[in-house]
Amino acid sequence: FMPLTMNLRVVSDDDLYRIHESTIAALQRTGVLFHSDEAIDIFKKHGAKIDDHVVYIPRQMLEQTLADAPKVFRWHARNPVKSISVCREQSRTHVLLDHGPIFIQDIKTGRRYGKMTDLVNLYRLGQASDVANVIGQIPIDPSDIVKGNKSMQIMYQLLRNTDKPLMAWPQRSRNNQRLFEMVEIAMDSRGFLLNHPAVGVSVCALSPMH
Repeated sequence: FMPLTMNLRVVSDDDLYRIHESTIAALQRTGVLFHSDEAIDIFKKHGAKIDDHVVYIPRQMLEQTLADAPKVFRWHARNPVKSISVCREQSRTHVLLDHGPIFIQDIKTGRRYGKMTDLVNLYRLGQASDVANVIGQIPIDPSDIVKGNKSMQIMYQLLRNTDKPLMAWPQRSRNNQRLFEMVEIAMDSRGFLLNHPAVGVSVCALSPMH
């Protein structure tokens, strides 16, 4: 058991350097397939090599982007007391809920497809937890919501059941804008997200040529 006051360290500095160099090699030589014409245009504007929808990202572009990224930021929660700092020297390991399962298991019914009521219960457990301090994503995919704006309904339940920092489920641009508007309504401040990081998303680990 690792106390939450400690930071989780997975690899050594040497291993981290090798991962970084291997990543640069893959981005420069293999490239990344983007299905978004808007993303392609942004990369092209900044000098990346483009072959159809494959973007080859040079070392200089990647390292400049990393240098421009903030070294520390405040992840704002609806309850300011529960906002957290994210940086190399943060005071504890931040813990969030799982993402993606379609099955859930309980004592009474065993293994079954998840429903919205299960998702709400997991959000509430996260809200009550002393360990999890970031709530969101989809710890269970609600199979009973198959039509309409599923992402909107999930975000509504997330905002309704937690006041901790949020992890959202990224969607297409138009739906993302609606998600942002919902967050600002919950924060009771239009334009809040322009200067207050408050919504995170997970990074998919699929092959860059997927």
